[in-house]
Amino acid sequence: MSDKAWVQFLLVAVPVMSLVGSWLALRTVDRLRGRRGPQAGQAEGQSGGQRGAQWGAQRGRQSDAAGSECDRA
Repeated sequence: MSDKAWVQFLLVAVPVMSLVGSWLALRTVDRLRGRRGPQAGQAEGQSGGQRGAQWGAQRGRQSDAAGSECDRA
């Protein structure tokens, strides 16, 4: 194979293999979540929601502080 052929092969093969790997990983994650049962997913979702609420409250405080600094200038 010439050098151009190898470059073309790699430009096609690398992204395709990346997509296949991502698909297999997502499929595995989905299967593992299904095995744990619905209660595990609910508990996980609740803790994630609490973390999200805390993060949102923190971001709100930061934006309030930034807004008051802008008002002073």
